[in-house]
Amino acid sequence: MIYTWYDYLLKVAKLQKDTDKIVEYARFLFMNGMYDQKVYYKTLKETISKSEWKLFVDKLISDLYSRRNFNNSELLIFIFIEEKRLEQQLEYLRFNTSLYMIERFEKELAKDYSGELIELYAEEILNYAKSNTGRPHYVTVCKYLRRMKKLGGKQKAEELTENLKKQFYNRPALLEELAGV
Repeated sequence: MIYTWYDYLLKVAKLQKDTDKIVEYARFLFMNGMYDQKVYYKTLKETISKSEWKLFVDKLISDLYSRRNFNNSELLIFIFIEEKRLEQQLEYLRFNTSLYMIERFEKELAKDYSGELIELYAEEILNYAKSNTGRPHYVTVCKYLRRMKKLGGKQKAEELTENLKKQFYNRPALLEELAGV
């Protein structure tokens, strides 16, 4: 397999202290590998000078954006979190909004961007409720309403709860679940 081969090449480059090859192979494995990509990211960070690191990461992000797929999304998220790039996290979240993604970024963004997260949750909860029926989905709706409250969005969560009760008055299981929020 090509990834195993590149991993061996990386080990040889490390033994030879060939920084250009270390960066080349670690970057390839980080961008394309099937192994623990965090290890290769760490290798890159240890190899590239601090003065060049920001530009390198910017280029990495740019390349990942240009090759969009699920794995690249996970790598972007990893970089944003690792490098504490909160504004880029929020921007990415705005264009890739889902309840899962909001929750995924919540820990890092809650302190500085709780208002934005509350608004995103409100919009996505409503979309989710429109598209999904059945008690397990209603439990999910209530879970995220509680997350909104924890972020300081108690009033917004209560308004949304009332809106959901009015809009979906013909879903008794939803009304039961909402009563417990």
